Amino acid sequence: MQVQHFNFDSEVEALAFIRGVQYVGDESVEIEGFAVSDDAGEWTVTVVKHDDAETCGRKYCECE
Repeated sequence: MQVQHFNFDSEVEALAFIRGVQYVGDESVEIEGFAVSDDAGEWTVTVVKHDDAETCGRKYCECE
């Protein structure tokens, strides 16, 4: 599993990124978080990429 954080200058850019990830429809990629940093004024989107994952509803479980 890989966790990546993407920073954007505006909420509009961050939401466009999220919509793009959702549009691709890759089931191994999940938007884990979306937050604004009060001190830096940046919007952060956290993305989790699951390796060898199976779907369990909306979340992902690692295969055994």
